Amino acid sequence: YGNGPWGFSASIRDGQVDGDRPNSDWRQKSGAARIESRPADGARIALEGSIVDGEVGVPGPVGLLPSNARSTWREERIALPASFRPADGHQTTLFVASVISRPTFSDPNPDFPFFGKTRNRSLQTRAGDTWTAGDNRLTGFASWERDQVDDTSNFGVNLQGQHTTIWGIGLEDSIRVTDRITATGGARYDSHSQFGSAWSPRATLVWRSADSLWKLRASGGSAFRAPSVGELYYPFSGNPDLKPERSVSWEAGAERTVGNGRAEVSIFWNDFRDLIVYDFARSQNFNVGRSRARGVEAVFRQDFGSRSAARGTRAS
Repeated sequence: YGNGPWGFSASIRDGQVDGDRPNSDWRQKSGAARIESRPADGARIALEGSIVDGEVGVPGPVGLLPSNARSTWREERIALPASFRPADGHQTTLFVASVISRPTFSDPNPDFPFFGKTRNRSLQTRAGDTWTAGDNRLTGFASWERDQVDDTSNFGVNLQGQHTTIWGIGLEDSIRVTDRITATGGARYDSHSQFGSAWSPRATLVWRSADSLWKLRASGGSAFRAPSVGELYYPFSGNPDLKPERSVSWEAGAERTVGNGRAEVSIFWNDFRDLIVYDFARSQNFNVGRSRARGVEAVFRQDFGSRSAARGTRAS
C-alpha cells in the first residue's frame, strides 16, 4: 500500500514438506514488513524487518534405524536503507543492518545424546555515491561488517564471542570513450581482522554497433573472499585453519538483438586459489589448493508484448 510520501508492504509465507522417510519433514515460516518514506524527489528512506523460522528432521543414513534428531533455525533481520541526491549529478545510498541467526541441533539418542545451540550476530554498514558528469560516471563506496558467534552444547561452551571484522573501500570509473565504446575500471581494497588486506581490480570494455543490434564485451579482474564466521567456527563443520579465497576471472561475450528477442553467447575462465568447499565425507569445510572453472554459456530471451517474456539458457 502506498500513496504520496509514504509506502508500506508486508508478506508472510508458510511452507511444509512431509518427507519420504520417518523424521524427514521440513517446515519454514517467514514474514517481512517494510515502511518507506519519500520526503523529496529522489530521496527514500525505509525501515525493513523480517523473521524466518524453520525446523527439519534429520533421519540419518538410509538402511539404519531412523534418527530422532532435529535441527531448527531462526533469523531476525532489521535494516535501514536510504538513498538521496545531495547535489546535481549525485546519487548517494546508505545501508545499515543487523542480522541475528539462532540455529540449534538436538539428538536424543540414549547412547550419545547431543543438544547444541548457536547465536550469530552480523552488523553491516555500506555507503556509496555515484557522480555523473557528461560521459563520465564515477562511483565510490565503503563498507564495514562485524560477525560474532557464541555456541554451547550439553558438553559445555564451544565458542564465546569469537568474531571477525572486515572493512573495504572502492572506486569505479565508467566513461564513454566514443558513441560506441564504453570503458569501466575500478579497484576494491579489503582489510580483514584475521586475514590481512587485499586489492581487487576489475576492468570492462563494451562496444555497440551503430544500429544497436550488436554488442561485444570483455572483462577481467580479481576477487578476495574471507571465510565467514560459520565456516571458521561453527561446531563440527567449522575449520579455524581456513584461508581466504582468491580468484582471477576473465569473460568475453557477444549479444545480438533479433526482433523482440536477444541472443547472447559468453565464454568464461575462472581460476581459484584456496577455494572453500564443504566435504560431506568429513563433514567439514576445507580449502582446495587450486581449481579452475571454464565454459561457454548461451542465452536467448524473447519478449511477448510488454508483460511476458521467455528465457532459455544453456551452459557447458
